[in-house]
Amino acid sequence: MKKLQIFVIAVFAVAAFSAIAVTSAFAEEAATLPAEFLAGAKPIVENLATDSLGELLLSDDKVPIIGTAAVVCSGLFEGTVDEKGEDEIHALFNLAGTLIPTTGETNFLVEGNGLLCKAESPAEGCEASETDIEVFAIDLPYVSELLLVTTGSKFFDMVKSRISGGSVGYEVMCLVLGSLVEDECKITEAEGEIVNVTGGIEGVGFATPNANCTEGGAGAGLIFAIAGNKTTLTNGETLTVSE
Repeated sequence: MKKLQIFVIAVFAVAAFSAIAVTSAFAEEAATLPAEFLAGAKPIVENLATDSLGELLLSDDKVPIIGTAAVVCSGLFEGTVDEKGEDEIHALFNLAGTLIPTTGETNFLVEGNGLLCKAESPAEGCEASETDIEVFAIDLPYVSELLLVTTGSKFFDMVKSRISGGSVGYEVMCLVLGSLVEDECKITEAEGEIVNVTGGIEGVGFATPNANCTEGGAGAGLIFAIAGNKTTLTNGETLTVSE
C-alpha cells in the first residue's frame, strides 16, 4: 500500500481538536507560569468531564509530485479538566456519536471505522469524497498542561500522549490518483494557543512545531484550528482559562 503522510494533532479539543512543543512559541515569548481552568468562574476542585467539538485543517505541504495534501475533519473529543491545570483526551467520536478506534483497539486502521473527513482542495492530494477519507487518532489518551506566557498574557496547552513512548498524531486513509493510500504522521509533544470564548474555550491558529512526515519530510505537517472549535463542560458550567 502506498504511503502518504498527512499530519494531524489533536485537537478537536483543548488539547485535542488541539489540539504543540515548548520550543516554538515559548522560545519567542517570555517566561511561562502555570495556569488553571475555572468552572463557572470558580476554581475546579475535582476532575470535570469535557466535550471538544470542531473542525481542523490537516495538511502535508511537501508531498512529492502532488505538492500539498490537505483534509478537513469534524469530530468530538471526550475528556476531562482538573484543578492542576491539566486536561486529558480519552476518546474520539464522529458527529453521530460513534467511537473511533485508536492504537491497539479492535478495527484500528480498518476501512469503514475511521472518522470521515473531506478534501480541502480536491485538485490536490486526497480525492473529493464523503466516504473515502478516514482519520484515526494514534496513542490516545492525550494529556496536556495549561500554561500562561507572561508576555502578551497568552495561554497555551502543552500536549503529549499518556502512553509511554507514545506520540500525538493521526493516521489518514484516502484515495490519491485512484489508489487507496495510508497516511501516518506524529510528533512527541505539541503546543496550541487557547482563548476564552462565549460558553467555553477554543483552540486558535496553527499547532507547533510542524510534524515530520514520511512523504513531505521534516516540518512538512501542518494543523490549523478552524474558528468555532470549542471545549465545554458537560455539567453546563462555563469553562474558562485563568492566571
